[in-house]
Amino acid sequence: MSPRDRWSRLSQRERVLVVLAVVVIVFGAGWPLLWQPITHGLDLRAREVDALGARTRALRQAAEEIAVLRRNAKPVRTADLRSAVEQASAARGLRNLLTSIDASEGRVRLTFAAIDIDALAPLIEALGRDELLFVREATLVARVEPGTVRAELTLARPETR
Repeated sequence: MSPRDRWSRLSQRERVLVVLAVVVIVFGAGWPLLWQPITHGLDLRAREVDALGARTRALRQAAEEIAVLRRNAKPVRTADLRSAVEQASAARGLRNLLTSIDASEGRVRLTFAAIDIDALAPLIEALGRDELLFVREATLVARVEPGTVRAELTLARPETR
């Protein structure tokens, strides 16, 4: 007997029950196979959007902070690097300890034959704070006198973009 013959032999009530059973089976199989992956994917995308939104907010905040820092940055006080170092060292009473100064190509090289390490650190800090000159290279060699070093420093300003 063919499926068509079996269907025609069923009563109206049995046909409704068979149709409902097929709908329930299709829905039951369709849920885990179709609907659940769709909703799971949507949940994942929603979480990704939230994470991207948080990253975007953080980047915008960082950009605003950078803009504020640039607006409030101290202007460079001395255009000539050599005179900037001479002024800073003279202000701290270290000018006579300076053995040589060579300024070229946006850098300045300093040599102290003998300097107290406790006097050198504030000079470096002041040059960074006041003149935006930062140490790029440094060679410190201990001397016989305690706390005294021979210092060779190369300082430069940060490159601006």
